[in-house]
Amino acid sequence: MEGSTKDEIKSLIETFIKDLDIHVPAKLIDEFAAAFRGLDEPRIMEVLNRAYENGGSLEMEDKRLILEEKARLINETGLLEVIPAVESMDDLGGLEEFKEWLYRKEFIFKQLEKARQFGVSNPRGVLLAGAPGCGKSLGVKAAADLFDVPLVRLNVARLSGQDQAQGESNLKKALELSEMISPCILWIDEMEILFASAPHLSGPFLTWMQENTEVFIAATINDSEKLPDRFLRTGFFDHGFSVDLPHKEERRKILEIHLRKRKKWNRNLDIPLLVTMTEGYSGVDLEALVEEAIENCFIQRRDVLTEEDFRQAQNYIHPASEVFPAK
Repeated sequence: MEGSTKDEIKSLIETFIKDLDIHVPAKLIDEFAAAFRGLDEPRIMEVLNRAYENGGSLEMEDKRLILEEKARLINETGLLEVIPAVESMDDLGGLEEFKEWLYRKEFIFKQLEKARQFGVSNPRGVLLAGAPGCGKSLGVKAAADLFDVPLVRLNVARLSGQDQAQGESNLKKALELSEMISPCILWIDEMEILFASAPHLSGPFLTWMQENTEVFIAATINDSEKLPDRFLRTGFFDHGFSVDLPHKEERRKILEIHLRKRKKWNRNLDIPLLVTMTEGYSGVDLEALVEEAIENCFIQRRDVLTEEDFRQAQNYIHPASEVFPAK
Protein backbone atom coordinates (compact mmCIF):
# COMPACT_ATOMS: atom_id res chain seq x y z
CA MET A 1 0.00 0.00 0.00
CA GLU A 2 3.06 2.24 0.24
CA GLY A 3 2.74 5.07 -2.28
CA SER A 4 -1.01 4.45 -2.69
CA THR A 5 -3.37 7.27 -3.40
CA LYS A 6 -5.95 8.51 -0.96
CA ASP A 7 -8.67 6.80 -3.03
CA GLU A 8 -6.89 3.44 -2.81
CA ILE A 9 -6.57 3.76 0.96
CA LYS A 10 -10.21 4.83 1.16
CA SER A 11 -11.23 1.70 -0.76
CA LEU A 12 -9.30 -0.45 1.73
CA ILE A 13 -11.10 1.21 4.67
CA GLU A 14 -14.51 0.80 3.01
CA THR A 15 -13.86 -2.91 2.46
CA PHE A 16 -12.84 -3.26 6.10
CA ILE A 17 -16.02 -1.65 7.48
CA LYS A 18 -18.21 -3.54 4.99
CA ASP A 19 -16.77 -6.88 6.09
CA LEU A 20 -17.46 -5.99 9.73
CA ASP A 21 -20.90 -4.55 8.91
CA ILE A 22 -20.32 -1.34 10.86
CA HIS A 23 -21.36 2.22 9.98
CA VAL A 24 -18.74 4.94 9.67
CA PRO A 25 -19.67 8.43 8.37
CA ALA A 26 -18.26 9.25 4.93
CA LYS A 27 -16.50 12.34 6.26
CA LEU A 28 -14.66 10.26 8.86
CA ILE A 29 -13.63 7.73 6.19
CA ASP A 30 -12.11 10.59 4.19
CA GLU A 31 -10.22 11.86 7.24
CA PHE A 32 -8.89 8.38 8.01
CA ALA A 33 -7.80 7.92 4.40
CA ALA A 34 -5.86 11.19 4.46
CA ALA A 35 -4.31 10.40 7.84
CA PHE A 36 -3.21 6.90 6.73
CA ARG A 37 -1.14 8.25 3.87
CA GLY A 38 2.43 6.96 4.01
CA LEU A 39 1.58 3.67 5.74
CA ASP A 40 1.62 0.38 3.85
CA GLU A 41 -1.31 -2.03 3.80
CA PRO A 42 -0.18 -4.26 6.72
CA ARG A 43 0.29 -1.21 8.97
CA ILE A 44 -3.08 0.21 7.93
CA MET A 45 -4.85 -3.06 8.64
CA GLU A 46 -3.11 -3.36 12.00
CA VAL A 47 -4.31 0.10 13.03
CA LEU A 48 -7.85 -0.54 11.78
CA ASN A 49 -8.04 -3.77 13.75
CA ARG A 50 -6.73 -2.11 16.91
CA ALA A 51 -9.26 0.69 16.52
CA TYR A 52 -12.11 -1.76 16.06
CA GLU A 53 -11.02 -3.84 19.06
CA ASN A 54 -11.01 -0.71 21.23
CA GLY A 55 -14.68 0.14 20.76
CA GLY A 56 -16.30 -2.02 18.11
CA SER A 57 -16.23 0.74 15.50
CA LEU A 58 -14.07 3.52 14.05
CA GLU A 59 -14.24 6.83 15.91
CA MET A 60 -12.55 10.20 15.53
CA GLU A 61 -10.48 9.44 18.65
CA ASP A 62 -8.91 6.49 16.82
CA LYS A 63 -6.91 8.87 14.63
CA ARG A 64 -4.39 8.98 17.47
CA LEU A 65 -3.57 5.33 16.68
CA ILE A 66 -2.59 6.40 13.17
CA LEU A 67 -0.32 9.10 14.55
CA GLU A 68 1.26 6.59 16.94
CA GLU A 69 1.96 4.20 14.04
CA LYS A 70 3.49 7.01 12.00
CA ALA A 71 5.64 7.95 14.97
CA ARG A 72 7.00 4.41 15.13
CA LEU A 73 7.72 4.48 11.40
CA ILE A 74 9.58 7.78 11.73
CA ASN A 75 11.60 6.84 14.78
CA GLU A 76 12.79 3.63 13.18
CA THR A 77 14.92 5.65 10.75
CA GLY A 78 16.54 8.02 13.25
CA LEU A 79 16.44 10.76 10.59
CA LEU A 80 13.30 12.42 11.86
CA GLU A 81 11.95 12.85 15.38
CA VAL A 82 8.29 13.15 16.27
CA ILE A 83 7.75 16.15 18.54
CA PRO A 84 4.62 16.15 20.72
CA ALA A 85 2.75 19.38 19.98
CA VAL A 86 1.34 19.89 23.47
CA GLU A 87 1.42 23.68 23.12
CA SER A 88 -1.42 25.51 21.39
CA MET A 89 -2.07 28.98 20.05
CA ASP A 90 -3.34 29.91 23.52
CA ASP A 91 0.19 29.39 24.83
CA LEU A 92 1.67 31.81 22.30
CA GLY A 93 1.83 35.31 23.78
CA GLY A 94 2.29 38.14 21.29
CA LEU A 95 3.38 37.44 17.69
CA GLU A 96 -0.05 38.60 16.55
CA GLU A 97 0.90 38.99 12.89
CA PHE A 98 2.33 35.48 12.82
CA LYS A 99 -0.76 34.03 14.52
CA GLU A 100 -3.13 35.79 12.12
CA TRP A 101 -1.11 34.40 9.21
CA LEU A 102 -1.27 30.88 10.69
CA TYR A 103 -5.05 31.01 10.99
CA ARG A 104 -5.25 31.90 7.29
CA LYS A 105 -3.02 28.97 6.37
CA GLU A 106 -4.99 26.65 8.65
CA PHE A 107 -8.16 27.44 6.69
CA ILE A 108 -6.40 26.33 3.49
CA PHE A 109 -4.48 23.43 5.03
CA LYS A 110 -7.61 21.72 6.34
CA GLN A 111 -9.32 21.70 2.95
CA LEU A 112 -6.44 21.40 0.52
CA GLU A 113 -8.32 19.65 -2.26
CA LYS A 114 -11.03 22.30 -2.39
CA ALA A 115 -8.41 25.06 -2.20
CA ARG A 116 -6.43 23.55 -5.08
CA GLN A 117 -9.53 23.30 -7.24
CA PHE A 118 -10.22 26.95 -6.51
CA GLY A 119 -6.72 27.86 -7.66
CA VAL A 120 -5.11 28.44 -4.27
CA SER A 121 -1.46 27.40 -4.03
CA ASN A 122 -0.37 24.85 -1.44
CA PRO A 123 0.99 26.37 1.77
CA ARG A 124 4.75 25.84 1.49
CA GLY A 125 6.19 26.94 4.79
CA VAL A 126 7.42 29.65 7.10
CA LEU A 127 10.80 30.99 8.19
CA LEU A 128 11.09 32.27 11.77
CA ALA A 129 14.18 34.32 12.60
CA GLY A 130 15.20 35.72 15.95
CA ALA A 131 17.17 35.34 19.13
CA PRO A 132 16.85 32.14 21.21
CA GLY A 133 14.03 32.09 23.74
CA CYS A 134 11.73 34.49 21.88
CA GLY A 135 9.09 31.98 20.83
CA LYS A 136 10.22 30.41 17.54
CA SER A 137 9.99 26.81 18.73
CA LEU A 138 6.73 27.48 20.54
CA GLY A 139 5.34 29.00 17.36
CA VAL A 140 6.18 25.87 15.37
CA LYS A 141 4.56 23.60 17.94
CA ALA A 142 1.46 25.79 18.09
CA ALA A 143 1.21 25.61 14.29
CA ALA A 144 1.24 21.80 14.38
CA ASP A 145 -1.52 21.81 16.98
CA LEU A 146 -3.55 24.29 14.95
CA PHE A 147 -3.15 22.36 11.70
CA ASP A 148 -3.78 19.09 13.58
CA VAL A 149 -0.89 17.29 11.85
CA PRO A 150 2.25 15.49 13.05
CA LEU A 151 5.28 17.65 13.82
CA VAL A 152 8.57 16.04 12.84
CA ARG A 153 11.98 17.57 13.40
CA LEU A 154 14.89 16.89 11.09
CA ASN A 155 17.80 15.23 12.89
CA VAL A 156 20.52 17.70 11.89
CA ALA A 157 23.30 15.64 13.51
CA ARG A 158 22.54 12.66 11.24
CA LEU A 159 23.08 14.91 8.22
CA SER A 160 25.93 17.22 9.15
CA GLY A 161 27.99 14.47 10.76
CA GLN A 162 28.31 12.40 7.59
CA ASP A 163 30.46 12.60 4.47
CA GLN A 164 28.92 14.24 1.40
CA ALA A 165 27.48 11.11 -0.19
CA GLN A 166 26.05 9.75 3.07
CA GLY A 167 24.71 13.16 4.06
CA GLU A 168 22.89 13.60 0.75
CA SER A 169 21.52 10.05 0.98
CA ASN A 170 20.19 10.65 4.51
CA LEU A 171 18.66 13.97 3.48
CA LYS A 172 16.88 12.30 0.56
CA LYS A 173 15.52 9.57 2.85
CA ALA A 174 14.34 12.09 5.45
CA LEU A 175 12.53 14.21 2.86
CA GLU A 176 10.93 11.15 1.25
CA LEU A 177 9.75 10.00 4.66
CA SER A 178 8.24 13.41 5.41
CA GLU A 179 6.32 13.18 2.12
CA MET A 180 5.11 9.69 2.98
CA ILE A 181 3.60 10.81 6.27
CA SER A 182 2.19 14.08 4.94
CA PRO A 183 0.24 16.10 5.76
CA CYS A 184 2.81 17.07 8.36
CA ILE A 185 5.04 19.92 9.43
CA LEU A 186 8.75 19.38 8.88
CA TRP A 187 10.67 21.42 11.44
CA ILE A 188 14.25 22.37 10.63
CA ASP A 189 15.62 23.91 13.81
CA GLU A 190 18.60 26.30 13.53
CA MET A 191 18.68 25.76 9.80
CA GLU A 192 21.64 28.08 9.33
CA ILE A 193 23.84 25.72 11.37
CA LEU A 194 22.92 22.75 9.18
CA PHE A 195 23.89 24.42 5.93
CA ALA A 196 26.96 26.08 7.41
CA SER A 197 28.30 22.68 8.49
CA ALA A 198 27.06 20.84 5.39
CA PRO A 199 26.86 23.37 2.52
CA HIS A 200 26.65 20.56 -0.06
CA LEU A 201 23.12 19.80 1.23
CA SER A 202 21.70 23.22 0.39
CA GLY A 203 21.38 22.51 -3.35
CA PRO A 204 19.43 19.22 -3.03
CA PHE A 205 17.26 20.71 -0.30
CA LEU A 206 16.37 23.81 -2.33
CA THR A 207 15.50 21.64 -5.32
CA TRP A 208 13.17 19.59 -3.14
CA MET A 209 11.59 22.74 -1.69
CA GLN A 210 10.73 23.96 -5.18
CA GLU A 211 9.09 20.65 -6.08
CA ASN A 212 7.44 19.93 -2.72
CA THR A 213 3.66 20.32 -2.63
CA GLU A 214 2.68 18.22 0.39
CA VAL A 215 4.92 19.03 3.37
CA PHE A 216 4.69 22.31 5.29
CA ILE A 217 8.20 23.42 6.23
CA ALA A 218 8.86 25.36 9.43
CA ALA A 219 12.43 26.62 9.56
CA THR A 220 13.83 28.46 12.57
CA ILE A 221 17.07 30.41 12.54
CA ASN A 222 18.95 32.46 15.11
CA ASP A 223 21.19 34.33 12.69
CA SER A 224 19.94 35.09 9.16
CA GLU A 225 23.40 36.29 8.11
CA LYS A 226 24.67 32.70 8.33
CA LEU A 227 21.95 31.39 6.02
CA PRO A 228 22.68 31.25 2.27
CA ASP A 229 20.99 34.19 0.53
CA ARG A 230 19.00 31.98 -1.80
CA PHE A 231 17.00 30.60 1.14
CA LEU A 232 15.72 34.10 1.81
CA ARG A 233 14.39 34.66 -1.70
CA THR A 234 10.66 34.74 -2.34
CA GLY A 235 9.27 31.41 -3.50
CA PHE A 236 10.86 28.99 -1.08
CA PHE A 237 8.80 30.04 1.95
CA ASP A 238 5.34 31.60 1.99
CA HIS A 239 6.44 34.13 4.57
CA GLY A 240 9.22 35.04 6.95
CA PHE A 241 8.77 36.54 10.39
CA SER A 242 11.21 38.25 12.70
CA VAL A 243 10.69 37.06 16.26
CA ASP A 244 12.15 39.67 18.60
CA LEU A 245 12.08 40.25 22.33
CA PRO A 246 8.47 40.77 23.40
CA HIS A 247 7.31 44.36 23.74
CA LYS A 248 5.25 45.68 26.64
CA GLU A 249 1.85 44.29 25.63
CA GLU A 250 3.35 40.94 24.61
CA ARG A 251 5.09 40.62 27.98
CA ARG A 252 1.78 41.19 29.71
CA LYS A 253 0.13 38.41 27.69
CA ILE A 254 3.03 36.00 28.26
CA LEU A 255 3.07 36.63 32.00
CA GLU A 256 -0.69 36.11 32.26
CA ILE A 257 -0.52 32.91 30.18
CA HIS A 258 2.02 31.35 32.56
CA LEU A 259 0.28 32.60 35.69
CA ARG A 260 -3.10 31.26 34.58
CA LYS A 261 -1.57 27.96 33.46
CA ARG A 262 -0.23 27.50 37.00
CA LYS A 263 -3.45 28.86 38.56
CA LYS A 264 -1.57 31.69 40.26
CA TRP A 265 -3.12 34.70 38.55
CA ASN A 266 -4.99 36.96 40.99
CA ARG A 267 -6.62 40.35 40.53
CA ASN A 268 -4.48 41.95 43.21
CA LEU A 269 -1.24 41.18 41.40
CA ASP A 270 0.15 44.33 39.81
CA ILE A 271 0.66 43.08 36.26
CA PRO A 272 1.64 46.51 34.84
CA LEU A 273 4.45 46.67 37.43
CA LEU A 274 5.66 43.19 36.47
CA VAL A 275 5.64 44.22 32.81
CA THR A 276 7.80 47.24 33.62
CA MET A 277 10.14 45.12 35.72
CA THR A 278 10.73 42.64 32.91
CA GLU A 279 11.84 44.84 30.03
CA GLY A 280 14.40 42.94 27.96
CA TYR A 281 13.10 39.51 29.01
CA SER A 282 12.39 36.89 26.34
CA GLY A 283 9.40 34.55 26.48
CA VAL A 284 11.57 31.81 27.97
CA ASP A 285 12.94 34.27 30.54
CA LEU A 286 9.41 35.27 31.56
CA GLU A 287 8.32 31.66 32.02
CA ALA A 288 11.39 30.97 34.16
CA LEU A 289 10.70 34.10 36.22
CA VAL A 290 7.11 33.03 36.90
CA GLU A 291 8.27 29.57 37.96
CA GLU A 292 10.91 31.02 40.28
CA ALA A 293 8.42 33.46 41.83
CA ILE A 294 5.92 30.68 42.50
CA GLU A 295 8.67 28.56 44.03
CA ASN A 296 9.61 31.44 46.33
CA CYS A 297 5.98 31.85 47.40
CA PHE A 298 5.72 28.14 48.16
CA ILE A 299 8.94 28.02 50.17
CA GLN A 300 7.73 30.93 52.31
CA ARG A 301 4.49 29.02 52.99
CA ARG A 302 2.23 31.67 51.51
CA ASP A 303 -0.86 31.08 49.37
CA VAL A 304 -0.94 34.32 47.40
CA LEU A 305 1.73 35.32 44.90
CA THR A 306 2.98 38.92 45.25
CA GLU A 307 5.20 41.37 43.36
CA GLU A 308 7.90 40.79 45.97
CA ASP A 309 8.12 37.16 44.87
CA PHE A 310 9.04 38.41 41.40
CA ARG A 311 11.62 40.82 42.80
CA GLN A 312 13.19 37.95 44.69
CA ALA A 313 13.05 35.78 41.56
CA GLN A 314 15.01 38.40 39.63
CA ASN A 315 17.98 37.67 41.85
CA TYR A 316 18.22 34.33 40.04
CA ILE A 317 16.51 34.84 36.69
CA HIS A 318 18.24 37.40 34.48
CA PRO A 319 17.16 38.27 30.94
CA ALA A 320 19.11 36.52 28.23
CA SER A 321 19.52 39.93 26.58
CA GLU A 322 22.03 40.84 29.27
CA VAL A 323 25.48 39.83 28.05
CA PHE A 324 26.87 39.82 31.56
CA PRO A 325 23.99 39.17 34.01
CA ALA A 326 24.39 40.45 37.55
CA LYS A 327 25.52 37.80 40.00
